Amino acid sequence: IASDGIWDVINNEQVALFVSQRASNKSLSEIISDLFDKCLQEESSDNMTAFIIKLD
Repeated sequence: IASDGIWDVINNEQVALFVSQRASNKSLSEIISDLFDKCLQEESSDNMTAFIIKLD
């Protein structure tokens, strides 16, 4: 779940790949932080909010 500050610069598939590539070796909070950094690099100009929900 994320706000338009994320979706304005990357799409669903890119976010899914980004998260899945990091899920085995990073905490959820680290993944979110990395995602925000990526969006800033892509020049997102809107506020960003995101949630990752891990289901076992």
